[in-house]
Amino acid sequence: MKQQAKLMFKKISLNLPFKLCILVLLGITIITAVWCGLVVSSIPLNKLNPVISSNMAKSKSVDILEEGSFINLEEIKTYLLFTERNNSIQDILPDLNIKKKEALVIRDIILSPLIKNECTVHNCFQSKMPFDQIPSVFWKGLIGIEDYRFLDHRGVDLKAIVRALIADIKQMRFAQGGSTLTQQLVKNLFLSQKKTIYRKLKEIVMATYIEYKFSKERILESYFNEVYWGAISGLKIKGLKAASIFYFSKHPRKLTDFEVSILISMLKGPGYYHPVHQQSRLKQRANYIYRKLVEINFFSSNTNQKWNKSQWDNFLKQLLIIQTNKPYLHLWDSTQDKSKDMNNYEKFVFYKKSNELLINLKEQYKEVDIGIKAASIKVNGSSKFLFYSKRERKKEFALTTERHQVGSTLKPIIYSLFLKYGKNLKDLVSTEKIELKLKSGLWSPSEAHESEQPEITLEEALLKSFNRPLIRVANEVGMDIIEKDLLSIMPSLKLPMSEYPAQLLGAIELSVNDLLLIYKKFIKDACRGNKNNLAIINVLSDPSKTTIGNHVDYFKNHKFFGKTGTSNKGFDNWYIYFDGNELIVIWVGVEKRIEKKLNMFGSTTSFRILKNYLRHRGKRLGHLSCDNI
Repeated sequence: MKQQAKLMFKKISLNLPFKLCILVLLGITIITAVWCGLVVSSIPLNKLNPVISSNMAKSKSVDILEEGSFINLEEIKTYLLFTERNNSIQDILPDLNIKKKEALVIRDIILSPLIKNECTVHNCFQSKMPFDQIPSVFWKGLIGIEDYRFLDHRGVDLKAIVRALIADIKQMRFAQGGSTLTQQLVKNLFLSQKKTIYRKLKEIVMATYIEYKFSKERILESYFNEVYWGAISGLKIKGLKAASIFYFSKHPRKLTDFEVSILISMLKGPGYYHPVHQQSRLKQRANYIYRKLVEINFFSSNTNQKWNKSQWDNFLKQLLIIQTNKPYLHLWDSTQDKSKDMNNYEKFVFYKKSNELLINLKEQYKEVDIGIKAASIKVNGSSKFLFYSKRERKKEFALTTERHQVGSTLKPIIYSLFLKYGKNLKDLVSTEKIELKLKSGLWSPSEAHESEQPEITLEEALLKSFNRPLIRVANEVGMDIIEKDLLSIMPSLKLPMSEYPAQLLGAIELSVNDLLLIYKKFIKDACRGNKNNLAIINVLSDPSKTTIGNHVDYFKNHKFFGKTGTSNKGFDNWYIYFDGNELIVIWVGVEKRIEKKLNMFGSTTSFRILKNYLRHRGKRLGHLSCDNI
């Protein structure tokens, strides 16, 4: 009996390690299966939905370039690249009369709606393409270079993994990845770029499942729509269509064989092979890729398309212009603005003209923090277009809360009050120096430019924006009387006015939106019977007679209400514009104060933006009247 018990115990002891191994393996298998199931269930498969139809923006509004208007050729070329019909300048040439860098529109041109930006990341552009629209030269070339067993494997290439593992062990680092195109898609869509074993395992599981779930065509379609292609002009580039437009200003089907080779080369590392920052590196790889594809008779053309030094230099030059002028960024910004006050093309042109001025000012004042703010509204409407050049800051706050000295922009309102209290625009007023006794001491207004005449009319004083005549008339009318009216317009006035008369010359701070609303009411009152306001608008309706007279150029015969404002040592520069329908307020100035005077004026900064915008926005100039109010 004892002998049998010993044998049984010995038998159990021998089987125990084997059974434990079985249990451990079974446990690992169950845990692995559960983990794989969790990984698979976490895949947002909707991101691989097919691109079935056109991804164009569903815009109800129609943008029209009006007959008799002017457009800038570079701006319209950029804009057309992003329209749903994939138009080019050639498509609208019959409707244009080209004059150097601009063109006269000789017939109305209806612009196709913009393609929809499908990138959900901030400062990013993506426009998806269905597989049948992706040129085969791309996916065949990519397979030939990156994953030549793509059509045979099921998401993971074991031979490539083993080869990469051996290389990693030899170099004691992650030298190679051995990733298939499917794995690269998974990494781009669902995972981070961190090189860890855990991330690699998830990538393998996801890639295997996606190959089981989707066709090779769908995987390639998603790859070419989702892959990251670097960044330029402040925007991340996602997908083939965006990369083709941003780098070559062409749609994918129009690229040459060598341009295809360049884009395929960049996929190895968009930053490492960036065409601006690492062009010599990209040139070497592109030449290699092109040569390899030629050797396997990949391209249908028999001609050598490899770029020479001049072509590479020109490529870099064009990209540097894009980096500086940021046309694609401005187009992206304009589409983010949902206001209906301007159409998409007008918004794009306004962003572009503002940036052009900003570039010039920053070249002139290298260490000065200069910003641009603007607001536009139809006087009879409520929707506003708001613009702020500092993209990193909150636009609404900058335009509605932050305040700046308004300078001479207030003078039309002050002169309207003069007329209300019995003054006449033909009355003469002295231009001589005037001193007022204030509690703080003697105060005398200065002039930006001296009058040649000892006396001028009130009308002339307003047109030329003189300071001394205004203070002299205000003193005659009575500061306390003017104060009552101004207080209802600008509640932030310092009182009493008699102790702070510089406020009449614009030494008061208002936001861009404040000034916009003040003039909206001023204009509405004029058109609804306030003869004093209307008289002031009419006086300032001939730009050639005002402070912008030397900068009017092609607006000599255009009638509109406008007023400059320059204050605070040139730190605050304004222009207010009304053409019978649209009211625009523009501020250009210094955000961080410095201890020096700047040679900036409303006539050379804010008005310059307005002038160039009106010239090239594709609309005829408005006619100053109250018909639309």
